[in-house]
Amino acid sequence: MQTEVVRNLVIGHDCGEPMGEQTNESKAPHLPDDLSYEDWISFIFDHPVMDPQWWCHTPDSGLYQYWNEESDPSRTLAYLTRLFSSPSFLIPRFSRAQIDQGLYYIVSSGCSSHMFVLATQSLPWADRKRCILAIFDLFRDLIAPVYGNDLSSGSNSKSNHNRPTHTCFMWWDIIPLPVNTPESSLIIDAVASVLDQILTLDSEACLESGMHGVSEFHFSNPKRFEEVGLNFLKRKDISYRLRSYAQDAAFGRVL
Repeated sequence: MQTEVVRNLVIGHDCGEPMGEQTNESKAPHLPDDLSYEDWISFIFDHPVMDPQWWCHTPDSGLYQYWNEESDPSRTLAYLTRLFSSPSFLIPRFSRAQIDQGLYYIVSSGCSSHMFVLATQSLPWADRKRCILAIFDLFRDLIAPVYGNDLSSGSNSKSNHNRPTHTCFMWWDIIPLPVNTPESSLIIDAVASVLDQILTLDSEACLESGMHGVSEFHFSNPKRFEEVGLNFLKRKDISYRLRSYAQDAAFGRVL
């Protein structure tokens, strides 16, 4: 639930169990702070897909890398906005599982601090809003063609390693956007606008994710998000399974 932003600075927090003292960032291969955009893309997506993920391994494993996304928040924000705005180049370059893994690393505060820049008030709101709104482009141009109509609710979304749905479904659940700050109304309006757009797409995976977002943010402004959800439920071209999920999600009744 998006009740507040809590910074988790423990590498490997999202790995099932603590990695212990070896998670110290100083022991990890440290990429330069001025990493180029292309090298950043490789850092995010160009890893083998395994369980546990690459960021859960020890620094001496040859798998783990570290980039300090907080050293230059404006660079991190610019890279996120660029990726979200034009993401389709990833499709021929990486597998679905690599894309799912990379997006999860970006969006989950248990893996990295990338998305905290959206709440960094030292950065212009106009730039942060542009990044949030570009999430629609990410869904339309990357997530829709990659995840298609694969639904996640009611199933084990991590069970199929070749066709994962977890990050698509969980995006709005794990994105660390604060809704209890002086900027709350701005953030809520931006999120509602993105969800409105996502819920016009054809991909049922995106539609399910959008309704998951409606449910997650419902508590912050019930009237606004019920409006988004009920407007979606007017559609006649969605599956029975998705409609059943959406009928609860519209009122904040799913997790």
